[in-house]
Amino acid sequence: MPEADEFIVFPPDEPCFRSDAALRQLRSYLAGRFPLHGFAVDAATVKGSDEFLVFPVMGTIDNDTGRGRLKRPPSPLLLAEIGAALRAFEPALAGNTLH
Repeated sequence: MPEADEFIVFPPDEPCFRSDAALRQLRSYLAGRFPLHGFAVDAATVKGSDEFLVFPVMGTIDNDTGRGRLKRPPSPLLLAEIGAALRAFEPALAGNTLH
């Protein structure tokens, strides 16, 4: 069974993450840091949250057959590395204008 290699990321409920440009920049940043993994960055936030939320995609469904395929949970080390990278991300310092 393959390991989960795709993740859904929800940013903190902060003004700097309320623009499409910031979300694109975050997605690009993650793709550069973790090129073997896929990331979907969602504009939805948890009201009042000051942390990133990361959810691994634990399975897929084939559209043609309707059959599912489960994946193993990602390693705790990978999740820790993703968390550290997200905490280090600062959109304003990366040259992005978030107006």
